[in-house]
Amino acid sequence: MAPLPATHFRSIPEMCIGESEGRLCYIIISEDGLQLWVLEDYFASQWGLTICFTLKELENENPSVLSNISKEMASSITRGTLPPWIDPLAFKDGMLFVRVATNTYLFQFGTKRMKKLTKISTLGLNPMDSPTVMPYTMSLVQLG
Repeated sequence: MAPLPATHFRSIPEMCIGESEGRLCYIIISEDGLQLWVLEDYFASQWGLTICFTLKELENENPSVLSNISKEMASSITRGTLPPWIDPLAFKDGMLFVRVATNTYLFQFGTKRMKKLTKISTLGLNPMDSPTVMPYTMSLVQLG
């Protein structure tokens, strides 16, 4: 098992793993922004930071969704709110499923834009009580 990239945070980051172009990816959302790390060498456990967007960049591209994202994340941390205000759920080929408050969105890394998918409550879940699991199919093994 490859250790995850070592990064220092002032708070607990939200994260998920995924795959892009056959490579293992690690997504982190923290006070430093949204980071996409790619495992470059499985044998040396070497990770490379491929993309990093600041919270301000994300807010500028998605003002109706991520208004005051820094403040929301900070207040969520200080209140100890569970679940967190923003939570990456699943990642595949440049697309990130992410929960913001009580809605799920699709974030496109190429455009930095978010598209609302649904309210968590329509899935029959109480986002304050239940963890969110997004079913999707992915394989790191090439077929045929």
